Amino acid sequence: MSTDNIPEIVEEILQEDNGKNRIRKYQRLKFIGKGGFAKCYEFKEIETNLLWAGKVVAKSLLLKPKHIQKMKSEIEIHKKMLHKNIVKFIRHFEDDKFHYIIMELCPNQSLKELIKRRKRITELEAQYYLMQILIATKYIHSQLVIHRDLKLGNLYLSNNLEVKVGDFGLAAQLSASHLRRKTVCGTPNYIAPEILDSKEGHSFAVDAWSIGVILYVLIIGKPPFESGDVKQTYKRVKLNNYTFPESVKISKNAMNLISSILVTSPEKRFTLDQIIKHDFMTFNNIPPTLPITSLLSPPPESFVKMYVVRASVLRKDSFTNSLTKRISFENTSSNFCKNVYSNHALLKTCSNRFPLRPNSSSNKIFQKSLKTEKLIPNKFTSPSTAGGICQNDLVYIDKWIDLCEKYGVGYILNNKKIGFCYNDLTRILYNHETSNLIYSDMSKKSTLNSQIETINCSINSFPDLLTKKIKILKYFMEMLKDNKFDTNNGANKNLSEERVKMFVKTKHGIFFRFMNNLIQMGFIDNSSIVLVLSKQIFIYINKNGTQSHYRLSGDVYNTADPHSLKRLKYTLNLVNKLIKKE
Repeated sequence: MSTDNIPEIVEEILQEDNGKNRIRKYQRLKFIGKGGFAKCYEFKEIETNLLWAGKVVAKSLLLKPKHIQKMKSEIEIHKKMLHKNIVKFIRHFEDDKFHYIIMELCPNQSLKELIKRRKRITELEAQYYLMQILIATKYIHSQLVIHRDLKLGNLYLSNNLEVKVGDFGLAAQLSASHLRRKTVCGTPNYIAPEILDSKEGHSFAVDAWSIGVILYVLIIGKPPFESGDVKQTYKRVKLNNYTFPESVKISKNAMNLISSILVTSPEKRFTLDQIIKHDFMTFNNIPPTLPITSLLSPPPESFVKMYVVRASVLRKDSFTNSLTKRISFENTSSNFCKNVYSNHALLKTCSNRFPLRPNSSSNKIFQKSLKTEKLIPNKFTSPSTAGGICQNDLVYIDKWIDLCEKYGVGYILNNKKIGFCYNDLTRILYNHETSNLIYSDMSKKSTLNSQIETINCSINSFPDLLTKKIKILKYFMEMLKDNKFDTNNGANKNLSEERVKMFVKTKHGIFFRFMNNLIQMGFIDNSSIVLVLSKQIFIYINKNGTQSHYRLSGDVYNTADPHSLKRLKYTLNLVNKLIKKE
């Protein structure tokens, strides 16, 4: 089936109550994937601008009556599936050459792509995804349907990382729960042994087997029976020949559950209810959602600690140094340290990522400005009024996402420009209105008089050495595509002054220093402290985005918010540590 044969504008003919026809049009957009006879694209409904997933099957490929019947069966089964963890069926129509199935669009691809990026995920994440798969499968079985093709590639992720079970192409509808099917079908790595040995037939337990394989892949990173040859894979499945590799840390609870599911006899295999009640699924609280950054790296330690009760039984990589400022659709809370400013072991750099160099000219200026402003934690006062302290053109970081496990830190400024600090000490700041960007290589500034190497170019036309950097930037922008940009806010400001020069991670957030020596400490509860040394002020931005402005002189304790004071002290202690750090 050639893409050239699928029209770019697809028309659905609707018959109105008055007998007249009306045409609903769709624009075929980017290719999503393919499987069997079908190809899947992103479809835009032109009249409403709604985005859907469009499954397209060429009629020329449905050569046998059983192919046509299989197509009809898939549509009928999927159409009646109404559950939040199942890809929503919207409608089906056809023209002379193609069948079109319009479905809910899952913008974050599937668990297959997640494991391809991450290699494996933490057990907390596996619990989160597995519970939703189990709930969806229980619903499917309640409709007397066996899915028969549960696998990572058919488990899609919504905008807020909810699992959506899809692809009912191999599903079987039973007329009674005791009936069995004997068709050999499924994906080799996920297929249950009783399907291969079709004498007795198979039933709902084949889906439980596939769920056991899914859990194994999520935690270990590859299927348990995988081999280079399909026949060898089938042989391993029949013999139940698999092991847990010593190179991957896995809890006893996880191993016990997988072993209880991957049982050759379907009668002795764990049921869905038994899986849900197993210790692996109950020994800690399962989070209601995951941070969007988990698409690229493990959830931050601060997030994991909110749910894990017995951290010792988790794999080592369950805990990471990743710290994430939550964007609007993430639903998390934080336990901010009560004595944050009394902790003298706070500094945790990310691979010693660009600390302040004591002998550098920029740091001498920085130290001088600190001394000039007399930044002593116990000597601050608030102004009598906030008016005139913070100019409208003050630029600071509005949101950030920590992707340090693989790439660095991405951020959005309050003027809607987008920046990325890469782990290799390079930086990009992008103006979305003009499509221009400035690239800086901080690692090549080795002498006092040397200049930071910069490249000015367009996001549509750039040197080859920036290809990977731009790809990461675009991925970050894609993660934030639901944010609306105010194109009239600060478009003509000096792009170079708005660059982040360095960042340091701590257990409570991320410390940023701009090229103009503005300092910002962003905390994991979404609050921030902004130090504006040139104006002798600091700004406290609470987790709701409300700002309070204070001057850096006198006695602040009687007037300032205690939360702002606590965070200010923490920030100043961190500044002092960075200045002294060799």
